Amino acid sequence: MDGSAALPGPAPAFPPGAGYARDAGPRLSQGPYAIGANPQAARLSGINTVGIIGLLYVIVALFAGLSGILQTSRVGLAAPNVAKGLEFDVIVAIILGGTAMTGGVGSTIGMLLGALVVCFASNGLILLGIPFYYQSIAYGVILIGSLMLNQRFTVVGRA
Repeated sequence: MDGSAALPGPAPAFPPGAGYARDAGPRLSQGPYAIGANPQAARLSGINTVGIIGLLYVIVALFAGLSGILQTSRVGLAAPNVAKGLEFDVIVAIILGGTAMTGGVGSTIGMLLGALVVCFASNGLILLGIPFYYQSIAYGVILIGSLMLNQRFTVVGRA
């Protein structure tokens, strides 16, 4: 080995696994959904919205730190712009996973499946030799198509 501290394969799957365990638990599973759907109604129903939002920020900060450590071990470089541009990939993965942009709806399994779709699409576009600029356009087309399908099925489901 070259002395790098890269983590083994299952380590990057830890945050979605922890999210799935959180979804299965009774304490934090319904509070964020209620707050995301309607914060005022959640507060009036007795949910400690400030406490849950604070706890969620702490959890997100911990996972952001963990992902920074994993990214540093993978790339071997600790620079603030190493993961620049990955935000759009994350948004596409989350929306493909079924999370509503209005809040209150989503699942960890859906997010993981959306991330797999984005990963496979990225890998396929790279193997085809498509330039990065056009890959971003392809992600945008996938995102718009997903939103259109989501809107179509949501409207049909309400009728």
